[in-house]
Amino acid sequence: MNMSTTKNTFLILALPALIITQTAHGMQLSNSHKKEIIKICRNKEKNIDGTILINNPSGHMHGTDRMHDWLQIVEVKAHLPITYTTKNDTNISAEHNEPFVNAIIINKKTNKRIQFQKKDTLNVPAKIFANSTDGSKVSFKTTANNAKYNFSLICAKNNTDLLRGDNFKQQFDICMEGFYAFAPVNEDDEIETLVNSNIIRSDITQEIALRNHNIAVFLCAKINEHSENGCSNEDKFIKQIINTSPLKSGHNKTIDNIYTSLMGRQHGNKNLFKQLQ
Repeated sequence: MNMSTTKNTFLILALPALIITQTAHGMQLSNSHKKEIIKICRNKEKNIDGTILINNPSGHMHGTDRMHDWLQIVEVKAHLPITYTTKNDTNISAEHNEPFVNAIIINKKTNKRIQFQKKDTLNVPAKIFANSTDGSKVSFKTTANNAKYNFSLICAKNNTDLLRGDNFKQQFDICMEGFYAFAPVNEDDEIETLVNSNIIRSDITQEIALRNHNIAVFLCAKINEHSENGCSNEDKFIKQIINTSPLKSGHNKTIDNIYTSLMGRQHGNKNLFKQLQ
């Protein structure tokens, strides 16, 4: 390989850095190299406009034991729309003891749910939805499928029959009541971390017997409870919002926290807060 070929190879591998440094070092890129830079950058970053919905609750059950032909024990597993999770899918700072919305994102251009690495929902910190309703705007980033997504989204009601509420705010508030009541965790592999962090107490079993004529089915539902570091009520949720690290407004002025901006949005001041991306 001659020196010319080596230099060209280096340029292609280091193209993103050279955009910034070429002026300082007096380098000139050919048009073909510039086109390659633009292509790489565009492929790795996607701006998405669309809507964001709260995901449907779901559940399943399976038989764990059969004592007699007429008696069966069944285990029930519920997946709720707002849960604890150790997997934050956004660039929004949040801790494990905060509630997260399992959210559906609809791409405005295609009107279809976006798929992220074999799943079609994202875990989004619930605090950014406080006081949001149909038409409220939220923005954040995530990285999936080897690309960075910049989301500019509008909150909307999920029209499923599985969620109660006439708009996004009502559905959110009802789902938060379920979060406070049950301390749900959708993924079993996250429970140990949350228990060790004193956020939840787990493996509390409730048994319900259902009888129909000569058939009896015992439902064994494993539930969680909030522990000392958890978020068991609205007051604790608001304190989590208030204690969020300071961010900046669109005019580069530091504001107290996300709670300040949410109150501004609630009272109609749409320009008070623009989250740093």
